Amino acid sequence: MAFSKPSQGSALEKIRKDYLECSICHKEYREPKLLDCLHSFCKHCLLEYHTTNYKDAKMLICPLCRKETQLPETGVEDFKSNFILTGLAGQLEQVSLSANSKLVCKLCKEKNEATYFCCDCLMIICANCNEIHNQIPASASHIVATLKDISDGKIAMKKTKPKRHPECQTHEGEVMWFYCKTCSMMICQACTVIDHCKPQHEYIDCNQASSTYKQSLAQLFTPLEETMKKLDQSQATASTMKDNLNIAAKRTMAEVKNRADEIRAEVTAQESRIMDEIKTILKDRNKKLEEFEQTVRLNSQQINHSLQTAKDISKNSSVPDFLASYPRISKDLKLLGDQNQPKIDLTLDDLGFTPGVCDISLGNLSMKEPKWELSLEYGEGINGACDIDASVPGDEMAVADNWKNRVVIYDSKGQQKKTFPLSSSKFLTNLLVGGILL
Repeated sequence: MAFSKPSQGSALEKIRKDYLECSICHKEYREPKLLDCLHSFCKHCLLEYHTTNYKDAKMLICPLCRKETQLPETGVEDFKSNFILTGLAGQLEQVSLSANSKLVCKLCKEKNEATYFCCDCLMIICANCNEIHNQIPASASHIVATLKDISDGKIAMKKTKPKRHPECQTHEGEVMWFYCKTCSMMICQACTVIDHCKPQHEYIDCNQASSTYKQSLAQLFTPLEETMKKLDQSQATASTMKDNLNIAAKRTMAEVKNRADEIRAEVTAQESRIMDEIKTILKDRNKKLEEFEQTVRLNSQQINHSLQTAKDISKNSSVPDFLASYPRISKDLKLLGDQNQPKIDLTLDDLGFTPGVCDISLGNLSMKEPKWELSLEYGEGINGACDIDASVPGDEMAVADNWKNRVVIYDSKGQQKKTFPLSSSKFLTNLLVGGILL
């Protein structure tokens, strides 16, 4: 995994720093392991992290995004290895040079300065050799990038090409040409007639599966990108409201002070009370707005990381690697897309002052009352709801339907899950009041 470190400012330094440093030890990866959240860490670092923080737990929380990953039965060692990082290190190892050397073309005899890198040949070449390289049929389809684009992060490096189709682990010598949609795994010809035969199993060609699932994955990108835009807008709104709140608070305190100066002898106690109230409100609302900003920021970072990772894997990984990653990535993106995004109370930045009616009254604070908005409607088809119990386990809600003598259970999204018919409406109400359902 080790390779000679490129000189400071070279075209490879940015790639090494951005892609090959473990976020725990801040050194080059050693046996990188991949968590469900798609973050990678050295195996040794994860072992120490798990032993120190989650020794007896059956899950491990990512040090970066705090997402939980189920711990394999054999421990950290059984997490999937990140072969993309391993392949990237191998490619950089072939083009990294000593600190005082320049990048030299590996093809021409003239040893011209190299300005391109072929991601398929794993070779640095000059401009002249690049033209010849593009004219040769065998290499015309290769991915070639300028070293500057690589340095600027515009090119996502791919790992060294493995065999196009790996061999089956169950049937020796058989190549896995098919993908079982029922089991979400690659299979060989023998598997199709032994362990994954029709009609119990449905399988298709691996290339067709890769193309189909890439399109399926791409359909999840747009909703998440729209969610990110809304999160950005929410964060901007919260920031503006914080500024407005501070301005309003300063203005209000000035008005209170001016009023207090006029009648200070009689209302010193009132002034002190109202000023403390303003500061308490300011502190409380700033805290709420900061917590909202933090929630939005974390959601945005999580979605951005998962989205960018899914895009990179869809674009650059080989068919086996993509198919191996697809179920986990697809599940992750769908969960993120289904998450309810935080909403902000638009009255948090409103604060003002109303002078008192009589001469000895300092006044009262004036604020907009929070506006209630309909978030979700429950109980379609229920016209005689006589009681509701929201304490049912599992974020569910029980509704007593008096007209139809039944109890209906809804999930947290308002979808009907179960119905219990009952013989008496009186018993129905007592059932919920007495907590018999629980």
